[in-house]
Amino acid sequence: MSVTRVAIGTTGNKGLHDQVSEAFARSKTFTLVNIENNKVKHVRVVKNPAASKPHGRGPVVVQTLLDHIVAHPILSWSLQNVIRS
Repeated sequence: MSVTRVAIGTTGNKGLHDQVSEAFARSKTFTLVNIENNKVKHVRVVKNPAASKPHGRGPVVVQTLLDHIVAHPILSWSLQNVIRS
């Protein structure tokens, strides 16, 4: 039984019903999704502490995702490619 946690950059607190942010590092929140056996098992929304930083967002975002044990960040452009296929 394998669990994968993915992070989606989102614009608010609506979880899977929220809008995907156009810029991952600038997103207001990250929607964290645990997927187990190809099914969504748990969804949690966390604030992005780097959202309002003018510079240096990358390392803060990476540390935030590591703190939440995220295996796969989903960027808006990669999500759009998945939806198109």
